[in-house]
Amino acid sequence: MLNKRKINQVLTSLSSEDKEAFLRELIDAVLISRKTGDLEQILECLHGWEATAELNAMPGVKSKVWERFQKLRKSGAIHA
Repeated sequence: MLNKRKINQVLTSLSSEDKEAFLRELIDAVLISRKTGDLEQILECLHGWEATAELNAMPGVKSKVWERFQKLRKSGAIHA
């Protein structure tokens, strides 16, 4: 389970763009959870962004992933 310290680590490792996306997704997850009474959406959101933060903390990983994504998109394998 994520605690305040871990969430702070996630936030400090995200870019400004990623922080905005994280907050939008978290708000959406909270709204869904309020309707359903289930915290699963919030937990999924937090764990997903924790994984993103961990990848961002690894030198060179983000650029390699982005490079591979661009190649797949250029080849037509991804339509984004």
